Amino acid sequence: MKHYPIYIGGEEVRTQQSKEVKAVYSGHILGKISLALDQDIDQALEIGSKATKVMRSLTAYEKRKILLECKQLFEERFEEFAVTITQESGKTINESRAEMQRVISTFDYASIEVMQMDGNMLAMDTHPSSENFECLIKRYPKGLCTFITPFNFPVNLIAHKVAPAIAAGCPFIIKPSDKTPLCALMFAEVLKKSSLPKEAFSVLPCSNEDSLKLVKDDRVKFLSFTGSEKIGWMLKKLAGKKSVCLELGGVASCIVYPDTNLEIASKEIISAAFSQAGQSCISLQKLYIHKDISNNLIQLIKREAEKIVMGDPLSPETKLGPMISNNSLSYIEDLVNKSLTRGSKIITGGKRVNNFYQATIMRNVQNDDPLYANEVFAPLFIIEEFSDTDQVFEKINTSPYGIHVGIYSKDIQLAMKAWDKLECTGIIYGHVPTWRSDKMPYGGIKNSGCGREGIRYAIEEMSELKSLLIKK
Repeated sequence: MKHYPIYIGGEEVRTQQSKEVKAVYSGHILGKISLALDQDIDQALEIGSKATKVMRSLTAYEKRKILLECKQLFEERFEEFAVTITQESGKTINESRAEMQRVISTFDYASIEVMQMDGNMLAMDTHPSSENFECLIKRYPKGLCTFITPFNFPVNLIAHKVAPAIAAGCPFIIKPSDKTPLCALMFAEVLKKSSLPKEAFSVLPCSNEDSLKLVKDDRVKFLSFTGSEKIGWMLKKLAGKKSVCLELGGVASCIVYPDTNLEIASKEIISAAFSQAGQSCISLQKLYIHKDISNNLIQLIKREAEKIVMGDPLSPETKLGPMISNNSLSYIEDLVNKSLTRGSKIITGGKRVNNFYQATIMRNVQNDDPLYANEVFAPLFIIEEFSDTDQVFEKINTSPYGIHVGIYSKDIQLAMKAWDKLECTGIIYGHVPTWRSDKMPYGGIKNSGCGREGIRYAIEEMSELKSLLIKK
């Protein structure tokens, strides 16, 4: 059995504490990992803080070289990473391969952005008091970053933080999910093989309690957390004066109007709801269908859902993998069972099968039902009919979450209205809310978080504007 070390300042370290990592689907042991202890975390913080100087001194072309080296190394180990993602997280092999394509694109985008961090010049002759000055502005790295990452995209959500950190010139410490540590430690192998200064990175699987030091310590200047709403806002309170970016939960909605190709939409809707077994913050959870097309679209969606193959996630034929844990399964089972007692109806699915949950579609769910209001993080969505745009927009805006909304329509005026009126950070027009590009600004408002990812925008989060004013 392979024993994976932790990484402190780029060096492999095996500690006195370890744990076995098991495959979600089969339960077989994938390997053993060392766990970082309190003294290891202290050491990583000290080394990372000192690495701020060397990272700030890197030129744009040196950072670009590192990013392109990482991209090539991920390409070379593409299938190895994809298989490990599937084994650790339970997502299907096709979904894992798609994730690795995104990882490669993320480093590619970062290698382009790092060459475009030009700064700017601010006109100062706009007032008599400043006309004798010139103002030059550039970005300056904030310093040591802590990245706390989840299980559902165990490689790409690390890449989303690491690639812009390298571009910005920031050292970093990664605390991966306890459910998918092997992916993070393989990521560390890539970083170590690149020409990134070794002291610039640490990867520390550790207990949640021990990881709080990475949040509270004043040597850390920036915290980026992707995970649950409850934990995220708690960490923000503990973070003190450091900058914080939170990517948290969501209840993604989609609206379908009569001028839609229903055959195409039905397939895209099913993929949006059931990919990753619904374990994504922009997984489709509420579908609002115009009453004029409701019966037709529901029939198409039901037909597509019932084609979904559950099974071994390493099989290319499998479309729905297992859920990450027994706790996740119990949570969705409880929500559905309680909802049924309140009068909701199941169109298809609604049952647990071993460590899977069937692709589930429901209707007649009351607005105050926890199934309606809360993020379910499972392969389930709710259907509701509508006839009035203002009313459906108002319903979406009452949600405590705000990331993406999808809208199927060809009406450009409706697109502009949605852009103005919907309280979210992204309108996906003509498609599902689950779609995104790794270069676009991404993040939430309200309970869904603060700050933005997406390469250029994450670089901005990890850097400060610094001005040079010169008197003529």
